[in-house]
Amino acid sequence: MKYMFLDTNIYIDMIVSRNNTSKAGSFEEIYQLLEHDMLKIILPKIVKEEVKRHIESEILKIGKAVKDARKNIKEIFWINHVDLLKKFNDQLSSVNQIMGKLDDEFDVHKRIFIINSIGKINSIFNHRNCIEIIETREMLLGVDRRRIYKQAPAHIDNKDSSADALIVETLVNIKDFIDIDNDNDKIFFISRNTADFSQGTKKDEKEILHPDIYESLKSRSLEEVVKYRIRLTKTILDEFKHEAEKISIINELWAEMKIEEEEERKTLIMDKINMDRESVGLTPLGSCDAYYERIFEMKESLDFIQLIESKVSEYEKVVQNFLEIYDDTIDELSNISFNDLKDKLDLYNDKYKFFPIIYNKVNAIDSISDYIKLYFGNPQLLEDSLDSIIFNDYMDIDNILLMKNQYGQPIKIEVDGELEPEDDETNTLEIWFSVDGQRVSSGEIEVYYGYMTFNSDGNASDGSEESIDFKTDDIACEIESTFDSMIDVVETTIKRFELFLDSLGI
Repeated sequence: MKYMFLDTNIYIDMIVSRNNTSKAGSFEEIYQLLEHDMLKIILPKIVKEEVKRHIESEILKIGKAVKDARKNIKEIFWINHVDLLKKFNDQLSSVNQIMGKLDDEFDVHKRIFIINSIGKINSIFNHRNCIEIIETREMLLGVDRRRIYKQAPAHIDNKDSSADALIVETLVNIKDFIDIDNDNDKIFFISRNTADFSQGTKKDEKEILHPDIYESLKSRSLEEVVKYRIRLTKTILDEFKHEAEKISIINELWAEMKIEEEEERKTLIMDKINMDRESVGLTPLGSCDAYYERIFEMKESLDFIQLIESKVSEYEKVVQNFLEIYDDTIDELSNISFNDLKDKLDLYNDKYKFFPIIYNKVNAIDSISDYIKLYFGNPQLLEDSLDSIIFNDYMDIDNILLMKNQYGQPIKIEVDGELEPEDDETNTLEIWFSVDGQRVSSGEIEVYYGYMTFNSDGNASDGSEESIDFKTDDIACEIESTFDSMIDVVETTIKRFELFLDSLGI
């Protein structure tokens, strides 16, 4: 008989398409194998409980991912040209509608997805060919021994591997629950948790059981019975080929497996390129995260962010100063009797006949407030400006600054672009500074990845160093100039406002 001993992550993978190791159709294939008595599932109680605990949250992550993608689409914009912009808006509207339908569909059906997924898992858990194993005292003691002696999977410091250790103890003690025929029975232990169960992190080590676990199995004469695997679909294809052919699912799985093999082939090529690059001090390709982290921690990035932060802070202080003066003025005027206030206003109107304050006893304070807004500055717009400030104090592929100026015009500083690291290629990240929807300046971060070639003897023959160049002087100057102008306007307003107060006798 063939048995499958599946880790928690494998059950979740069969429900949520989050990696390439469990292709669509794997669940149906396993269920059909169970139905035709070609397979038995070994189910530790700890795995059963972990799956039930995590399955709903994993499904809900799908909805969040769709919502995040839809939100990001709304942030996209295009060249401000009539024909190009119309075409772009039409296409973007179509994409947004599709994402909206996906979002709505998930929201409407999420409970059904969860119920159906739980039902699918339970159809395996409750199947006649599923053998549930409840831990024994001896198994729990085995877990303690692994922790004490730091034996895999409890060999990693500062990590609670009790559940994984119990999984191993279930496997080691399986003969206490099942009558195993060493000559004919096979147990396929499948898990993607290579950090805890595998020999090492290298490609050829990931598919080999950790020596601690292997020795434990060997002590129970299970070393030839238990087969460790890290890919569910590949295990089905390799170990259940004849069984699968009988239930007519193998063709689809083989096609999907070919795609996976091609992806693995590309990965091997990339691994070779990266080994060569690292040997000469170049950054590995493949993942762009290392480049993003390096760029955003460079002095040029930190200086750029510091410039924005300092200018925003200066603007906040001067606006806050005006608002405090304005609030104090209104409070003081409110505490003056109407007759005294009338005398002050009449004197002011005699002096400034062309710019009088029109008032009466009922609306005197409101009239003064409206006069201030008309000739000096709108306190509400300035307060809205402060409230609108959203500032990320780090460089990222996102909005660095969103706010409104003293006139209510939106201001945006953002980083846009994508890194696709390849030998001898260059990518550019663009930094945009926009005021009132118009891009007034831009900058660039140019990333060159370098390369290295080797001759037939394995010696470096030709190459170029990688580089990251910041072209941000113009945009930095424009940001500084714009904020200085905004600050000057408010400071001038304060001076004019204080002269007004002097003239009013306050």
